[in-house]
Amino acid sequence: MREFFSNGAGRSGAFLALDANLELMKKTGQLDVYEYAKTLVNSRQHLIDSVDQYQFIYEALAEAVMCNVQPIQMHQLKNRSSMYKAKKNRELMESQDNHENKLLLHLTHPLRIGDCAGGHRLENRGKNRDVMVVPPDHARPYLQTLHGESKDYTYINAVEVDGFTRKAEFIVTEWPKQSTIDSFWTLIYDHSCHTVVNLSNQGNPRHYPTFIHNKGKANYGPFIVEVLNYHQYPAMTSHMVKVMKRMCSPGSSPRGKKRSTRPELTLRQEKTERNGVPAGESFRLKPEYRGRLRGVDGDTDCRSVTPVPTHNYTSTGKRLHPPRRRLSRSADTVHDRDPFSETFMISDIMSNAATNQQVDTEVRICCVIQVRMWPIENKVPLSTAGLMDVIKMARSWRRRAPDRPESKPTIVMSHNGVSRVGVYIGANICIDQMDTDHEVDVFHAVKMMRINRPQLIDMK
Repeated sequence: MREFFSNGAGRSGAFLALDANLELMKKTGQLDVYEYAKTLVNSRQHLIDSVDQYQFIYEALAEAVMCNVQPIQMHQLKNRSSMYKAKKNRELMESQDNHENKLLLHLTHPLRIGDCAGGHRLENRGKNRDVMVVPPDHARPYLQTLHGESKDYTYINAVEVDGFTRKAEFIVTEWPKQSTIDSFWTLIYDHSCHTVVNLSNQGNPRHYPTFIHNKGKANYGPFIVEVLNYHQYPAMTSHMVKVMKRMCSPGSSPRGKKRSTRPELTLRQEKTERNGVPAGESFRLKPEYRGRLRGVDGDTDCRSVTPVPTHNYTSTGKRLHPPRRRLSRSADTVHDRDPFSETFMISDIMSNAATNQQVDTEVRICCVIQVRMWPIENKVPLSTAGLMDVIKMARSWRRRAPDRPESKPTIVMSHNGVSRVGVYIGANICIDQMDTDHEVDVFHAVKMMRINRPQLIDMK
């Protein structure tokens, strides 16, 4: 094994001391930090060159001893879940869960006011639903697009959370307030978020305002949001949207910036791509995929929510067939199809179209998924199967979205941006761990995602 650090000392010595003592603990059940540290220093000076590093070694080893929670193999998961049914086994499992909860509370360090200085600034206090739930400055996604009238346009109450295989795989945020809806869409645009998962049913509109419409276009601050398609399923709703920056009107420039001498199109003008297809219309859906709705009672009703023109173009832009426009909310022939497989076909069509058209960098394609089976007053969803369907849809779109979705974050939000978000992210981390290591470690998954937001997963 080879380890490289900036100066070949300091951190290298701490790493080697941790690795050697962990191996010693496995074999003998004992630790000997002093002797191994002395051996390292005699071999090369400054391998451990400060008291802080020496203290860190002890703290890391102490945490490893306390958190000696073994992962569960995949073939043992079914047996473990069945242990909660028998009273004797259930008491044993609850005792073990309580022990792990106490460990997590002990190991989760609370964030200090200085860590979250941005969220406590006077101009940003009104952007938080709870002043005790604000992001640390080192882990919050900074906004770049100028919007609103706040002095600090870079702030939104959101925090980055690591996934199992990728850093900052998720962005956790709360339901936007009326004054922060523009910031919410800025977050999607600036960080190229391909998926938004909303884990709360909409409550009182006065406290939880609508931040997305069902058809057509609407303006949100400096952005135009166009709904490409909208679907309803028993457990969720799905909006496929296109987010674009609004053009500045002639003679004006945002926040005193110099206007470009490049000619710009007004809002009423549409750009035409090189292949002759108007911008956005390459994302059209075939008639058999268009506007399928499935109600809560299971009845299938086919409706077209947004009128989408059907056309064919050659590579030179010549129209082969006259355009045909379907009237809004028209009925088609009903076919028995799985709503998820159909949604994935839509994703395929849009992904392929985006690849062929080479979507402009000023346009973002995003899928907004909102649950329908998790009321705000409930701690757990009404349907576990429904939550798994939400996870499947989000993960499927992540694989098919245009513009390298594997490197873009997923926004996960709820009415308060805490507990139920932790359930969703923890489930995703465990799924990725099962795919990679064929085992599950719920304890360390929860411990990791509570680093930047300690309120994730309610331990009380």
